[in-house]
Amino acid sequence: MTREAGRHDHEDPHLRGIPGERLVLGLLLAASGPPALIALFMVATLLMDPKNLEAMAIFGSFAVILYGTVIGALHVLIVGLPLYALLLRWLPHSWWLATLNGFVAGATPWAILHLSTMRDRGQFEISLALGAFGAIGGFLFWFVTRPKAAAEVPPELES
Repeated sequence: MTREAGRHDHEDPHLRGIPGERLVLGLLLAASGPPALIALFMVATLLMDPKNLEAMAIFGSFAVILYGTVIGALHVLIVGLPLYALLLRWLPHSWWLATLNGFVAGATPWAILHLSTMRDRGQFEISLALGAFGAIGGFLFWFVTRPKAAAEVPPELES
């Protein structure tokens, strides 16, 4: 790739110059952030009533993180990242675009798989909830990859 104004050789033009390590961290947070929040909520709920604190309940929160991250990574890689790269051709890298993209990436797979039963209120609500978790992941992606984030890294941590 030739060097153009303001763009470095290692940057993908469709991702508007997001450095590779920041992109990877953003994708990891987009996939693992929502399941970690769900697990944190589960643990907080368990701590409110000590008689519920069992080994299986704690194990369940770790399972949510593990399986949720795998499912989240599939959503991010199959829907979220390609759609975001496409949208960045016309729109700026911003919190609202990443959040909206995350919502679409979270809600779309469930909606497509359950299209025939989407009239059922429960299926639609599940799709909206998954979209909300995707929006959280999209916002986390933006937070890590935003231009100002690069300025906040201490010099000793930069490679």
